Amino acid sequence: MERRAGASGRSRWDRRSALRGAAGALLSPLTLLAACGRPAQARPQTAAGTVVVNFQFHWANGAPWNSHTTALIQQFLDQTFNRRTRGIRAVPWGICCGKWSQIITSSLGGAGYPDIIGECCVGFASLRDAGILTPLDGYLRRDNVPTSLWSQGHVSVLQAGGQQLGLPMYDGPQVLGYRQDILDQLGLSYPAPDWNLGQAARLWQGCSGSVGGRRRYGASLEWYPGWEYLLRGFGGTEMNPGGTTCLLDSPACVAAAEWFYQLLFAQTITYRTDVAGLADGSAVFSALGGWDIFNEATLLGSRFKWNLIPFPSMAHGRFTYVNKDFWSLNRACRHPQEAWTVLRWLAAEPEWQRFIIKTALLEPSLNSLWAEWEAAILAAAPPLRTIAIGYYKEAAQRGYGIPAPFYTYAPVEARGEIATGLTQIATHKVSVKVGLQNIARQINALERSSAGAGPASFSAQRKAQEARNARLLSMFTDG
Repeated sequence: MERRAGASGRSRWDRRSALRGAAGALLSPLTLLAACGRPAQARPQTAAGTVVVNFQFHWANGAPWNSHTTALIQQFLDQTFNRRTRGIRAVPWGICCGKWSQIITSSLGGAGYPDIIGECCVGFASLRDAGILTPLDGYLRRDNVPTSLWSQGHVSVLQAGGQQLGLPMYDGPQVLGYRQDILDQLGLSYPAPDWNLGQAARLWQGCSGSVGGRRRYGASLEWYPGWEYLLRGFGGTEMNPGGTTCLLDSPACVAAAEWFYQLLFAQTITYRTDVAGLADGSAVFSALGGWDIFNEATLLGSRFKWNLIPFPSMAHGRFTYVNKDFWSLNRACRHPQEAWTVLRWLAAEPEWQRFIIKTALLEPSLNSLWAEWEAAILAAAPPLRTIAIGYYKEAAQRGYGIPAPFYTYAPVEARGEIATGLTQIATHKVSVKVGLQNIARQINALERSSAGAGPASFSAQRKAQEARNARLLSMFTDG
């Protein structure tokens, strides 16, 4: 959801100037820029025999999305990939995310789907279980594309059954943003980059309280479903490597959850409020993903004295949450070889990612582009030139960003069980330990009962969908 900054005479940095500055840095050399107001004239006709590949992708960070933007994107494609690649024309399908149900339905129905899926979150598990995702291992081996190009945590969560079903779209590890001006008012010192969880908790306790009849939290933090970073920091993990056994009842996971809920119940911390919590002063520290960069520039900018810092180290190391937005090849695609060529260009080559960096301020997925991202952000967004945005790069390149994993057999149902169990804990109906034991017992029963009934293949589901369509059609044609 887009959030708008309140009116303030202290900052001349707004969304329009942000996009204009970022897009202008890249797009001014393009010879067709003058035609952007006339999108149809900027799009050449598709030659006979040319395969059109449509791809879904993420346009993030609050940057405007409109007909002008889509025209610029198609213009870029036509002047780069489409101009050089004979017989293929890449066309954007739409924006991420949350359309996986629609994609599943349209893919099974045979029309209205993207050839390359660009999605996020539990959508991966839903698409996987629907048989929609094509294994990419053969393509990667054939074209000698190593998975070391990307963050290993991000790559690994996009695997299932020993197969690579997706590639990272962008990496957005979380760091903590914090209001230095509030710490100054309270006479509290700024944390050092090598701080630990105990120091953080004491500082958050020191800057939480009631201000003008309103609660101010020391920190707003990532919790479920992105809590794996905290579980790892305490020596635990949500599930076994195969994704078939819930381990939330382990002593380490219980300790991590008890730490979180103790501070939550004391109103020292709250659930993540992103940039908005910092902007309105309801949180002094807040977990900010790489996807928040645009809003950091526009909502915080030079309005406040603020900065970024890594998440504190824990007993078992430094970890943070990272997104798992991904690209996958749709099994329903009629031209998989051509679609793979586009997917490889999007995910494994730098050109598209450089474009997105400079137009939407979005982070790269390629490890090699983080220095370019940092330089581009500092050039395009003046309010961030004094901010330590390099901690995003550090988390990505050092690999301590941890995405949320998926259960193998009942991933969506498991999320429901966890949500129910955590609600019981949050409303004090059960203790943390008992709540996690209940969750683990329910999920493990789900996994056992679902293990023997794996999802039907894509072809089987498609035949079933065709049969349903035929029955529906007959209802209107018989008699």
